[in-house]
Amino acid sequence: MATAAAPIAAMMMCASSWAGTYDVPACDAAAGANGSWTTSETIYTTAYVQCPSNGDPLRGLVARNAVQPGLSSGNLAAALQFTAPAGTSIVGIRATGDFYAADSTWGAALGTGSQVLRGCGVGSLPGCARAISDEWVDVPRANALLIAVNCPGTNCSLEGSDAAHNYLRARARLTSAVVRIEDNGAPAVASARGELWTDGWKRGTASVSFDASDASGIRQTALLVDGETVASRGHACDATLPAPCAQGGDSLAFSTNSLKDGSHSAVIQAVDSAGNPSTLTRTVLVDNTPPGSPQELKNEGGDGWHPANAFSVTWTNPKVDGAPVGGAVWQICPVGNAGACVDGEMAGDRITALRDLKVRGAGDFELRLRLRDAAGNISDANSPAVARLRLDDEAPAVVFLPRDPADPATVRMRATDAVSGIASGAVEIKPLGSETWTSVPAQLADGQLVASLPDETLADGAYDLRGRAVDQAGNERSTTTLEGGEPMTVTLPVRAKTRLTGGLARAVRRKGKRVTVLASSVRAGFSRRVRLRGRLVDASGQPMAGTGVQVLERTALPGRPWRQLRTLTTGKGGTWSFRAAAKRPSRTVRFRYPGTPTVRPSQIDVALKVAARATIRPSSRIVRLGSSVRFSGVLLGGHIPASGKVLQLQAKVNGRWQVFANPRTNSRGRWSRLYRFIGRYRSATFQFRVRVPRDPAYPFAAGVSPATRVLVRGP
Repeated sequence: MATAAAPIAAMMMCASSWAGTYDVPACDAAAGANGSWTTSETIYTTAYVQCPSNGDPLRGLVARNAVQPGLSSGNLAAALQFTAPAGTSIVGIRATGDFYAADSTWGAALGTGSQVLRGCGVGSLPGCARAISDEWVDVPRANALLIAVNCPGTNCSLEGSDAAHNYLRARARLTSAVVRIEDNGAPAVASARGELWTDGWKRGTASVSFDASDASGIRQTALLVDGETVASRGHACDATLPAPCAQGGDSLAFSTNSLKDGSHSAVIQAVDSAGNPSTLTRTVLVDNTPPGSPQELKNEGGDGWHPANAFSVTWTNPKVDGAPVGGAVWQICPVGNAGACVDGEMAGDRITALRDLKVRGAGDFELRLRLRDAAGNISDANSPAVARLRLDDEAPAVVFLPRDPADPATVRMRATDAVSGIASGAVEIKPLGSETWTSVPAQLADGQLVASLPDETLADGAYDLRGRAVDQAGNERSTTTLEGGEPMTVTLPVRAKTRLTGGLARAVRRKGKRVTVLASSVRAGFSRRVRLRGRLVDASGQPMAGTGVQVLERTALPGRPWRQLRTLTTGKGGTWSFRAAAKRPSRTVRFRYPGTPTVRPSQIDVALKVAARATIRPSSRIVRLGSSVRFSGVLLGGHIPASGKVLQLQAKVNGRWQVFANPRTNSRGRWSRLYRFIGRYRSATFQFRVRVPRDPAYPFAAGVSPATRVLVRGP
C-alpha cells in the first residue's frame, strides 16, 4: 500500500521552487512517476520509460538501439524529450544515469539537441562508457532536453559483442532526473468582476471572480485587504508535469464587517508554479462617521476687499476613514449680525471649492463652511471653517488741494472711501498739449495722498496734472481739478535751480589756452586712489557753501544696488573733494545734492573704470631648452566669478605681445599654466605677462600684470 501511494503523493504535491524557478522530478526522483519525458524513435531503435529502475540496467528513462544482426543504412535515433512550457527555459538538471557507445558511429548522451551535456557524442572512442550520479548539470537556458542515442552514418552496426552492455551498440539512460525550469514571467490576471470590484460603498460580504493563467500554471490565488490575506485557495498541482499546476482563476469572498470605515486597498493575487506573483488592485470604500471640518479654507482673492460680488473659496478636505466628502453646506453672515445669515449648499464628489459666491451688498461678511460626506453625514455645526468675504464695489472720491507756496513741488490730494479705505494713489503729469502722461507715486499721510514733482528731470514750462486714488478693493477714480472745479496745472520751475559738477580734474588746451576740465569717465590703475572734485552752485552761479552732498556708489555688475558712502560738506566756494579708494572694482560714483522744499536737487555720476591687476611668477627664471616652467599667479581685487576668470598668458615676440595660453583662475583668483620651451636657438631671454581681458561678469577694466623674464639656455 505504501509503495503504491508514493507516486500518487508525488504527483499531487506542488513542485519545489526557488524564486523564479521550479523543479520537475521523474523516475526514481518521483517514486517511479514520469509526466514530463516523451519518447520518439526510428527503425532499429527504441525509447521507453520503465520506472522505478529497481537497479535493472535496462529500466529507467531509456533510449537504445534494437539488438539484431547486420547493419543499417544509418540516420537512426531514439530519444526521450523534456520540453519546457512556452515562455520558460531549462536552466539545469540533477540526474543519475549512464551512457554507452560501442563505437564512434553511435552517440549516447544527454543534451539539448545542439549541445552534448553529458555522455558519449558521435565520434567518441570505441567503448565509450560514462556515468553520472546525482550530478548537477547546467543547461544553457534551453527549451528542451534529450536523452538520446543516434547513428547518423550510413553503416550502423546493430549488434554489439559486450555482454556487460547487453550486446547493445548504444544506450542512454537516466534513472533519476530533476529538471529545473526558470519562469520569470508573472501570471496574467484579468477580467475581475463581482460586487467587490465595482464602484460605490461596500457592506457585508463582498465577492470577486477573476481569470488567471501562466505558462507553468497557477499554484495559488488569494484576496488581500490592506496587506492581510482575507481569502485564499490553493490549486492541486502535479510536480511531475512540465507545467505542474492547472490554469484558471477563482471566486473569493470575505466580510467587510472586520474593516474600519474608510479607504482600503484590495488586491487579487495569483502565484504561478515558480512562485511569481501577479496582482490586480483597486480601492474598496466602507462608509463611516461624518467628516471633520474643512482645513486651510482660503478666499482665492485673499481675505482683503474685492471689487466684484463673485467670491471663490478653496479648502483641503480632512483625512477620513469612511466616505469621502460629497458636498458643502454653508452660511454667509454679516460680521456682527448672526441674525441676517443666508444658507446654501452644493453637492460634489470630493468638492474642494465654491465658485461665484455672492453677498447681500457692500460690506464685511463671514462664510461658515461645513462638509457633507457621500453617505449624507454633515460635519459638526459647532466648529465650521470660517473665511472673510469683503465687498467694496464703489470707487473712492478724490480731489486736488491747493499747493503750499512754502513747498511748491509737493502735490496733495484729499481721497476718501467709505467702505474699504484708500490703499494707494499717484499724480500723473504731462506737458500742456501733450498726450503722454508720466506717473509719480503718491504716499498716504494723514488722510491725504502726497507726491513730489520730479522737477529736476522735467523741462521748464506749463503742465497738466491728474490725480488717481485706489481703494483697498482696487477700485480707482481720477481727477484733474481742485475742490472748486478749477483745472490743476503747474508751471515749472517751481523751485530754485542748482547745478552740481564733478569729476577728475584734467588740464587741456582749448584755443591755445590751458584750461581745467572735469572728466566724468575716469580710468584708474588698480592701486591708484583717485581724487574727484566738484562744485555746487545756485541758478545764478553763486557757490552754495556749507551744503551737504551725498556720495553713493554702485559696482559695475548687473543688478547691483546703490550704496551710500558718506555726506560731504561744500567749502566756501561751493567746492567739494572726494578720494575714491584704491584696489576696488569699477563702479559709478554718484554725487547728489538732495535739495530743499524750495530748492531743486541736482546730481552728477562719475564712471570709475579700474584696471584689473594680476601677478605672474615663473617656477624658475633660468631653464634649459626642452625643459618646462610653471607660470602661476593671483588675480587681485576679488569679485571672481564662481567658475573662475579666463586670462591671457602673453609672451613678447619681435617687440609685440602675443597670447600663447588662456589659463582660468579658480574662484579665489589663483591660476597656473605649465609651458615647455622648444625650438632651435642658443640662449635667449623672454618676457612674459598675464593680461586680464574685459568680462561683463567681472567688474574691472582690462589690465595686465608686471612683466617677468625667463632665461632659456640652448644645448
